[in-house]
Amino acid sequence: MGDNFEAAESKQDRQASTEKMLDKTLADSFPTSDPPSTIPNPGESDVPQENAADKLPAGMTPGSWAAVSIDSGEVIATGASREQAESIARRRGHGKFSLLQVPSKTDGTAAA
Repeated sequence: MGDNFEAAESKQDRQASTEKMLDKTLADSFPTSDPPSTIPNPGESDVPQENAADKLPAGMTPGSWAAVSIDSGEVIATGASREQAESIARRRGHGKFSLLQVPSKTDGTAAA
């Protein structure tokens, strides 16, 4: 009976040792040659599908423009025109942003 117990223990030790070696092999294989993508979904547009204008701060003038950081979602610049908002955002050192026009209050669409 003692031999069976020792044989079972030995088999468990071999399995544990094999698993540890596989874990080490797997760990040593990282990083892989193809790093993970840093782009959440290259097929999506820069602006999320939900209405990004809903995230603009209250009190912005209807028809004005806002530059919104793609990384943080924060408004980083505003302007009376698209060009003005973009220019201000770039002068402040931002490169990754979306430009949104504040909707008019009457019908929920952007002012012309």
